Amino acid sequence: MIQEGYAAELYQIDRQRAVQDRVVPNRDTHFLPFVNPPNSAPLFTVLALAPYSVASRIWPFVRILLLALYVLLVWKWMKATTVERWVAITTLSANSGTNPVGIVA
Repeated sequence: MIQEGYAAELYQIDRQRAVQDRVVPNRDTHFLPFVNPPNSAPLFTVLALAPYSVASRIWPFVRILLLALYVLLVWKWMKATTVERWVAITTLSANSGTNPVGIVA
């Protein structure tokens, strides 16, 4: 949507549905609205440069890399015991829907 000039309409459900119907016309799943924070939109914009079939295969690896980066950053910079670090990692990951994009980006 951002690439097509609809950044101002990023959170309008009708526009999102229309774009999803056009990009993935025969999807087997229900409508999935974009509910991520605005600061994660640039990541998805870069991913949208690839065809949908390719991007859908790349995205799980991107999430794993971001989660690994998140764990590394918490582990390196948090001045705490090992147990406290793991508690922080699991708590923040659970609260972000295991999606560290909103935290790291």
